[in-house]
Amino acid sequence: QTRRIQRYAEYRGLRIRSRDIIQERGVSGGIPIYDRPSGALFLERVESGRYAHVISTRVDRMFRNVADAIATIDDLSSLGISIHLLDFQGQALDTGSATGRGLLQVVAAFAEMERGLISERTRDGMAYLRQNLLRFTRSLYGWNVTEGNRLVPNWNEQNQIDYMVWQMKNGASATSVARMMNKRGMKAKKGGK
Repeated sequence: QTRRIQRYAEYRGLRIRSRDIIQERGVSGGIPIYDRPSGALFLERVESGRYAHVISTRVDRMFRNVADAIATIDDLSSLGISIHLLDFQGQALDTGSATGRGLLQVVAAFAEMERGLISERTRDGMAYLRQNLLRFTRSLYGWNVTEGNRLVPNWNEQNQIDYMVWQMKNGASATSVARMMNKRGMKAKKGGK
């Protein structure tokens, strides 16, 4: 992605240095851009007045929320900064024009809708698994998984859960319960403390 951004900048006659590139791995486009781990650095750079362009490979790398997209586009536009998106139906999209800005808002709306559909499908899938007593997550304390991927109670662990709940209902903190369970040699699902 970095190389593509550099080639695009070179093609457009835009000066870009490697230190100008901000990368965030594993951060959802659903998090508003200024709230991300590198958001403060991004904001500092765009407000410095030294930049006139922001280049990203895809809209969903920047936005999956229409309100955030519109607010950021307006914010950057007020600073005289255009957004360039490289993967826009085989072409690049530049928000320096009214058409580019309008198209980006429409695309951001579809990205938000896609994010919502993914969430709905995930919720529906999780509900199906729960209703059918199938495993829907990693190991759960108090439950075992059969060869058929079904959840069955582990009665020893269920008893330990009841004991922990009883302690907390009688004023013990979660930390003190954990310490006591560790002292008694009770192991977590994967054998740790």
